[in-house]
Amino acid sequence: MIKMDEEKVTQEQLQLVSFFLGGEEYALNSKLVQQIIELREITPIPQSPDFMEGVIDLRGEIIPIINLHLRLGLEKKPLDEKSRIIIIESKGSLMGF
Repeated sequence: MIKMDEEKVTQEQLQLVSFFLGGEEYALNSKLVQQIIELREITPIPQSPDFMEGVIDLRGEIIPIINLHLRLGLEKKPLDEKSRIIIIESKGSLMGF
């Protein structure tokens, strides 16, 4: 009688949050995404790079907001009622785009 070792195969499901940018679909690991919020007033920061839209106050926390169109060299698109801000955590800091 031959005893066969059964390999344990574990499958980790990757959950993604997808969004459109410049006509292309992108995705982020959902573990990075803290929340998705409606547009709100963004306070500009003087003398910041062009891709830095500014900051928002989210429940007392100041969150920098980056314009990914400009950061990635894409044409800037106007914001509309469907536009959202995705808040992510990276290296212990929150940021939005």
